[in-house]
Amino acid sequence: MGALRSYGDGLAVVTVERRGARIVGPDGTPTELRLTEELGRPAVVNRAVAGLPEEIGWVALVDPGVAWAPGALDRLGAAATPRAGLLGPLLRDPTRRQIDSCGPRPPLGALLRGRVLAQPTADGPTGWLDGRCVLLRRLAWDSVDGYDSRYADTGTHPEVADVDLGDRLNRAGWLVLGVPEAEVVVHPIERQGILDVRGTERRGQGLRRYVRDRYRAPARTLMALARRG
Repeated sequence: MGALRSYGDGLAVVTVERRGARIVGPDGTPTELRLTEELGRPAVVNRAVAGLPEEIGWVALVDPGVAWAPGALDRLGAAATPRAGLLGPLLRDPTRRQIDSCGPRPPLGALLRGRVLAQPTADGPTGWLDGRCVLLRRLAWDSVDGYDSRYADTGTHPEVADVDLGDRLNRAGWLVLGVPEAEVVVHPIERQGILDVRGTERRGQGLRRYVRDRYRAPARTLMALARRG
């Protein structure tokens, strides 16, 4: 990775859709990023963020089913410390139940069992945040090259791509922060072409890749044995 670029203080909102993304800049004008090939959500987000103008230093990444509570985005921005790389609000479902949307860096033992601890958004530093609604500092995003596009979107949560991003940001010295005073409601959206069993299989593959990227051969062997068990 080369030298990091400098960005302004502008904010853009990026919403990932079936074959692309919708981008709304500071002037409120929407722009469509349409893709001819079928890409996973991480790759679409990477393309959308990379194509933003240099005056955009902050990006609110939201799913189509997210509804902001009044002032939620402002509260996220106000919570941004100098080392904040990623900030996430408290997520609720349409019944107002809190959604498990953050957690610590998963230990190897949990990964071997295919588990990632998730909990409702707590105030302060955390290991990862649910990417359905986050505010990202573009400089921090660039410093870790954004999402790892090898992780396919599975439609199950937490997505391994989100856990991986949080871990790499933390390792790079950035803070991943929960901001529970900012709230959003997440409405279910149809994820076409993804069945539950298919999503589970892809998530298992993602967890194995996560382990392979971080641990030596003995841990990878245990992961393979756990898969057979």
